[in-house]
Amino acid sequence: MAQSNYEVYANEVQCGGNVRATGAARCPIDFKELDRMLLVPVDDYLTSADLLALPTTIVDKLNDPDPALRWHVVGKFLNVEDKSTDIQINEVGYGGAEIGSAPKYHWYFTHDGKLSGHKVFTTFRGKHTEYSAFFLDPKMFDNGVMHGVRRSDGGLSPYPLSLLYTGMFGAGGTESSKAGIGVALKNSEDFERNSGFARLPSNFAYSTTLQGLEYAELQQVSATLSSVGVVTLKLMGDTTNLYSRVSTGIAAAIKAYNVSTGAAITITSTTLNAVSENFVVDIDSSDTDWPASAGGLVKISASMTDLIAESIVGISDFEIIIARA
Repeated sequence: MAQSNYEVYANEVQCGGNVRATGAARCPIDFKELDRMLLVPVDDYLTSADLLALPTTIVDKLNDPDPALRWHVVGKFLNVEDKSTDIQINEVGYGGAEIGSAPKYHWYFTHDGKLSGHKVFTTFRGKHTEYSAFFLDPKMFDNGVMHGVRRSDGGLSPYPLSLLYTGMFGAGGTESSKAGIGVALKNSEDFERNSGFARLPSNFAYSTTLQGLEYAELQQVSATLSSVGVVTLKLMGDTTNLYSRVSTGIAAAIKAYNVSTGAAITITSTTLNAVSENFVVDIDSSDTDWPASAGGLVKISASMTDLIAESIVGISDFEIIIARA
């Protein structure tokens, strides 16, 4: 594979294939060293060109405006519990034995996100048909590696999963703040025969760059969305108000829609209040797309595309749905 200003090591791990010589194998994967996981939409992978621009590729995918294409960081991991099953050997009626079910690789990672992280990661529970996983080792070589499944075209795919789940917050640990996320690989041969890795370059700020987007939500402050279309909203992060980070561009980024039709509703004005760290959205109730009767639903939202256009970065898209009075 061609080299740029750093070396790419995808497909370098010599494990599996035909019967191999039994000398020192280059299989340095140690799941006890993994400290993060990247959840990737199931059909996505890294091409050989992506691997040559790995830092840019990862950052762009973590910040993709389209939620269906976006990658997500899980971690930092504090511990791993191996829940893998061994190969099954079954006795047969005429004596002897035969090989039964194939082994399944299964790990449960304790993470440092505590309740905030747990709340976010539970949204991925049961979505193993929608996401696959890359695993990150920060200690291999100088700056860490990303583990995946080597491809015949020189790229690297994430591991397909048969399980993706979260346990109960605080369960099974001595600390009430412990939380974890578990994965099982769909095919053991992906790990045993086809594993590969891409070396992260020394100019990649691993610990600070692999943060993903910050979760944001809108909270309604006023009791109802009145007939004149005014609602007071507060922008919250999971632990802190994000008002100061978005105040300069939120008025242009915020939009309103009729939930039933999907049509946009005109916003007359958005007034910011720096003291209470909230803002008032005045929606034009004379707009023909304003719900015709009480109880009709209005969505107030900001997409990542609009947030980025207003130089608001690092925060996810957000929305709230409110019934008009």
